[in-house]
Amino acid sequence: MVIMQAADECVSHLLVPDSGGNVARKVVTVLERSDAVVDARLKRMCAAERKDLELRHGRPVCRSLKATGACQ
Repeated sequence: MVIMQAADECVSHLLVPDSGGNVARKVVTVLERSDAVVDARLKRMCAAERKDLELRHGRPVCRSLKATGACQ
């Protein structure tokens, strides 16, 4: 599919990894603060990262990690 745009329109392309680092959430925050249009795919990635983060926060921390600094 080819989308035509006016010559005076500025377009940016962002390369965002699919996993880890909460990158999508940070990018969406910056884009929303600048009143930019956020792609639906990027919003879905952000929602998935948020869900993953909530799941990780709900898990208890390994006891040996608390005692020794390494989980066994």
